[in-house]
Amino acid sequence: QEEPDDPRDLAGIPSLKVSDLTPEVTTIPIQIQDQDRVSVLYHELDTNGVVYLDLAFDLRQLHQKLLGYIPVFGRCLVEMGTDKEDEVSFNQRIQSKTGGIHAESWTSMKDEGRDFGAWMLLRGKAMLDKVPDFVSLLEDALLRANFDNQARFRQIVLEEKAKMEQRLVPAGHQIVNMRLRAKYSFADWAFEHMHGVSYLLFLRYLLQEVDTSWDKVLASLEEIRQVLINARSMVANLTLDGASWSGAETTFQGLFSSLPDREPGRITWLAECLQGNEGLTLPSQVNYVGKGVDLYAQGYTFDPSSLVVNRYLRTSWLWDKLRVQGGAYGAFSLFDHLSGVLTMVSYRDPQLLGTLDVYDQTGNFLQNARLDDAEIERAVIGSIGDMDRHQLPDAKGLTSMFRYLTGETDEKRQLRRDAILKTTRDDFRAMAQWYSTISQAGKVVVLGDKSRIDRAVQQGLSMEHVWELL
Repeated sequence: QEEPDDPRDLAGIPSLKVSDLTPEVTTIPIQIQDQDRVSVLYHELDTNGVVYLDLAFDLRQLHQKLLGYIPVFGRCLVEMGTDKEDEVSFNQRIQSKTGGIHAESWTSMKDEGRDFGAWMLLRGKAMLDKVPDFVSLLEDALLRANFDNQARFRQIVLEEKAKMEQRLVPAGHQIVNMRLRAKYSFADWAFEHMHGVSYLLFLRYLLQEVDTSWDKVLASLEEIRQVLINARSMVANLTLDGASWSGAETTFQGLFSSLPDREPGRITWLAECLQGNEGLTLPSQVNYVGKGVDLYAQGYTFDPSSLVVNRYLRTSWLWDKLRVQGGAYGAFSLFDHLSGVLTMVSYRDPQLLGTLDVYDQTGNFLQNARLDDAEIERAVIGSIGDMDRHQLPDAKGLTSMFRYLTGETDEKRQLRRDAILKTTRDDFRAMAQWYSTISQAGKVVVLGDKSRIDRAVQQGLSMEHVWELL
């Protein structure tokens, strides 16, 4: 497994050439309108008569202490019934009239780390002839959801808690990655509070609050509704064909005009994350080992060639060292150009200190690796493939909205694509010094068995915080 591949074997693998790639970025049609205080994004795409709607509510209007409520609040909107309809009847109406309505959350940095956004999304779809019913259901969910059902709310919290606990092992790499990124990026800090370890700990606390302080919990849910459901701080994202839009536009305008109209006000959040190395313990025979660093804080200025380098590391250095030789089931190098945060994470890993050592050697590998033109070309093609992933119409509409919310214009994407296509060996060498910073400035998060983490600490790994998750 340590023997390099025969160049003749590698040469025999069919592959694309950079010259086969389209130099222009793929664009998604978008019209931006202001309708009755609501910013409306419309994407004219062929959807076979299906109408897709995403409502994005600005979480920056809320106090940060309420972030942990957001996933549960989103479920309450569609799973608690209304003031005139119980949850069973309301759910039956959703299922019979639409293709489903659900809530999710999304966060992102903007402007290369200078600002950030956080949103709760209420997403749904329906056939064109069901749009009036669809809108009626959305109005009921947003304006008339009944939160005052202690038993049902407790059941939702229990389900969320069980889901999080069941995710810890199969999605351990995601848990570690979220925890790492929360140390550097405001957007990732907020996301971790709604989806990571912080969310799990909040759910355990919330379960006690439901039993002992229900009035306080109910007041928090009502506060979220009063602040969040506001036409002026909402973005509506619609994806459908042109003929359908002309027939549905007036109906959706009725939805927008029915929503509360208040002057929005942004609240300043103060991140309260643990800055040292962390161990997250649970009974497991494998580890999830992560290390991360904020490259922008180290002085790095974004160059799109870094996306090519990062992809190359995933499929060569980390793959060979951690999976092929180290026995891990997977390994990832993840760089967010909006935040500047670089993380390296292993999946189902029998190693711990050895994996951290591989991360620390990455810069040295880039400096000294024998890079032939074919390897660089494959990495470039893979990076373009990441930009050009196939998407269905609803995913295209959602992607376009995310670009709008973060300021990712087609012009910026084209410049990034141009730079990726021009990546050279010198760009790989230039990134070596920045990957070396993970060794000196990087922070560590490990999810695994406590005895293994304790043994690593005894062997010299600094670990400021250890949390027992299960």
